Amino acid sequence: MVLPSGVLWAGPVSDIEGYGNASRNYIRALQLTGIDLQIKNLEKMIFA
Repeated sequence: MVLPSGVLWAGPVSDIEGYGNASRNYIRALQLTGIDLQIKNLEKMIFA
């Protein structure tokens, strides 16, 4: 069984409102765990 070795965070990281703030807080928390983290900034999120 192969275990995952990290996390890819995809979200509106540069957004100045609530979703961006939440993304940045999750990223900070993940960084504190020492887990391997890659970040993909999604500039515009469309929620339907």
